[in-house]
Amino acid sequence: YPRRTERGEWAMRMKRIGVVAALVVGLTAAASVPATAAVVIKGGGTRWRPSVVDVDRRERVRWRAVSGTHTVRAYGGNWKFSKRIGPGQSVKRRFAKRGRYRFFCSIHGSVAGGNCTGMCGRVLV
Repeated sequence: YPRRTERGEWAMRMKRIGVVAALVVGLTAAASVPATAAVVIKGGGTRWRPSVVDVDRRERVRWRAVSGTHTVRAYGGNWKFSKRIGPGQSVKRRFAKRGRYRFFCSIHGSVAGGNCTGMCGRVLV
């Protein structure tokens, strides 16, 4: 009888070790894959939704136009980015450094004297 008990305890310990190891590997894999935040224009609208996106470093932001043609253009001097997106298209950008990144649609917004009016937004990293 003692041997069966020892074998049973040993088997239970090995199962627990296997579960813990699987959790650690899963968490490590999940932590190494950056997430993606979405900014969307719906129904030919003229506003980014949401207009302010808060992301972690190395996380991607995806701008998507459900309908209509738009641009994603950087302003404010701390980054350079300018892409045109048509209906059903999207564009992504990863942010490696902390900061505030301002953007606008040059078709539905404008920047004058450092101030944006119309279709404007910010990414906070």
